[in-house]
Parts: sequence; structure tokens; C-alpha cells
Amino acid sequence: MRVTRVSISLEKRANDGDYGSEKSEVELFADLEPGDEPHTVLDWMMATARMQVEHDLLQSPNLKVRQALIRKVRRCNRCSEPLADDDNGYLHPACRDAEDAEREERYQAAKRRNDEQERQQDERELVIARDGDDDDEDLPL
Repeated sequence: MRVTRVSISLEKRANDGDYGSEKSEVELFADLEPGDEPHTVLDWMMATARMQVEHDLLQSPNLKVRQALIRKVRRCNRCSEPLADDDNGYLHPACRDAEDAEREERYQAAKRRNDEQERQQDERELVIARDGDDDDEDLPL
């Protein structure tokens, strides 16, 4: 079977913020020449239709309709690069791993400081016990 004609229809609606919406609709047809790839032609037609409906709605006098078409890009909290749609959370996987490693390093550093302080306290207590500081002369009456 040989495909000789392809078509697409695309419709986009945007909320106007006042219980209504505006709509743009495009229908495209193409007769294929021998050697044309239907999927390539359909991809081009879809991109063209998408640009046209967005262009039409961006011409709306209603600010809410125009704002509805602006896609807010989610960005990584660490590197500020855009996040992919399949990235969950607020960090790229590599940035999350880096933050986890930094958090672990801070924990280990705090643990080393705490261990050192405990060791010094033990040494002080040992020196006091060894010196036999049992006289009560320094105690107030």
C-alpha cells in the first residue's frame, strides 16, 4: 500500500480567566510525491500547525489567554538548568547526588569534631584524676 495523502487537525484552547476560553484550530492536508516519507511530512505539518495555533492565540487581546501560552520552565534548585519533564523533585539526579555527598561530608566532619571534643574532655578528666586534686582548699565555705 502506498500513502498518497496525509492530513492533521490541531486545536488549542486557552482559558481567558473569566469562565471562558479562546480557541485556534488548524487543518492541514498534503499530497505526497513519490519518495516522500509520510512520517517526516506529518512531523513537519504538526510543527507548522502548532506554531500557527500558538501564534493565533498570542495575538489575543486578552492578557490571560496570552499568559496561558507561556510555559514556565522548571529549573534545578542547585544549578538552575532546566529540568526534564521526567525529573521528579527540584534537582537533577547528578545535583541530588552531589548534595547528598556534601551533606554526608558535613555530617562526618561534625562527627569528627564531636569525637575530638569528647577525647579532649576524657583527657582532661584523666589528668584531674591522676593529679589527685582531692583537696578541698579551693571550695568556698
